[in-house]
Amino acid sequence: MADELLVPQVILDGKILKQAGITKRVPWTLTSETITYSVKKAVECLSLLSQKSGAIVVWQEIDSRFSQFEMYQIQQELEKLIQPFFPDEWEVEAVTPRAGINGTDPKDVSRIVHTISKRYPFEIIAQLSGIGHGKLYDLVFREGIRQFENRYAAVFFANGEVVVEKADIVPIASDWLGEFQSFIMDHDYMAAFELLDELEESVEKQAAASLLRLMIHRMNYDFEDARIALDEARSIAGETELFIETDVILKNLLSKDTAIRDLARIIELYRHLEMYLDLDDMVSFLIRFYRAREAILLYLIEHKQIEGLSFKKDTCSSIYQLIEKIEEMYDKREINSHFGAYFYLKSLNVAKLLQGRNQSFIGHGRSGIDNDVAWQSYFGTSRTTISRAKKRFLMDSNIMLREFGHEMDNNVEKINLALLQLSEKLTGKGAVSL
Repeated sequence: MADELLVPQVILDGKILKQAGITKRVPWTLTSETITYSVKKAVECLSLLSQKSGAIVVWQEIDSRFSQFEMYQIQQELEKLIQPFFPDEWEVEAVTPRAGINGTDPKDVSRIVHTISKRYPFEIIAQLSGIGHGKLYDLVFREGIRQFENRYAAVFFANGEVVVEKADIVPIASDWLGEFQSFIMDHDYMAAFELLDELEESVEKQAAASLLRLMIHRMNYDFEDARIALDEARSIAGETELFIETDVILKNLLSKDTAIRDLARIIELYRHLEMYLDLDDMVSFLIRFYRAREAILLYLIEHKQIEGLSFKKDTCSSIYQLIEKIEEMYDKREINSHFGAYFYLKSLNVAKLLQGRNQSFIGHGRSGIDNDVAWQSYFGTSRTTISRAKKRFLMDSNIMLREFGHEMDNNVEKINLALLQLSEKLTGKGAVSL
């Protein structure tokens, strides 16, 4: 145990609630004193460990009504609040499972634990006992045991001593449900779809197949077939808020109004970018981020030039020509809006992040892609973590999209949670409820 690196987990008390009518700030209703009380206990306990550096995962339950951007804001504020209590050698990462009137969604906990397992593939995930939210503590512990098996541990503190009790579990062969859910959380919808062949026909299987086809087609930008798959799911499971929301998204993606369609496809690209960040798939991320930057430049040139101009995007054959053209159009006031998006696209942060793409095998060079270097380049300093730099990227992207009248959403996450919920019923019978 002495040679194994621990990633301590701290479960905080309480729940951060969303207040109605407040839009200009994160609506905190949980006082910092409540948070810091648990954090101080955790600091005292960790000081007894022989390990003096590493990562700490802090869990805080939040209201399910928070938007995606507000969730990232809360995580950032939690990290800013908590980090000063720990020595510089420890890096704090906040995770925020959503909770409705019935408490935390177990599937959201499962999703977060799965992400942690991919981020720390070799470390021992160690949950600190005696601190925090009872129900959430139990959910995190059970899911940790299930997913990490022998890489999970409980940390007990008493009389100035520490005991790390590592789980002793005989690994079992991967079960169908666990494998299916893992594919969903990894956004590997085709692999999950193929697993359905092992099941007998049922209404649950039909519903799952339709939702998986929806996501397979969306990942391939085949929105016509995605719409057909959505209609199939609706006919099986009935109408839901999620289906209504997804239908609006697909209608915009297929709109005959090119301005609506082009903007919807930019937003869809950012949904994909968030997926690849979650997977830590830097190659796929950089490929799509390059396309997203290009798509926004084209959108500004095509749809935001002043009335009376007729410049067409087809006259630019490279990204460099596009940038030169948009600089010229802004100089001449031929585009006289969306200045934030303009400076975002030309920022050194974006340029440095994409420089790694251009110098690598997916661009015009032969270099490999170093995740640490790429995200430190975007953030502007090495004094950060990959997790924080990714969060900053998502928040910057959301600020940019707000100038177009939109924000990043969690539609993909909602569909994944619906699939995880449905997966529990795939080996049983009965009506489908999403």
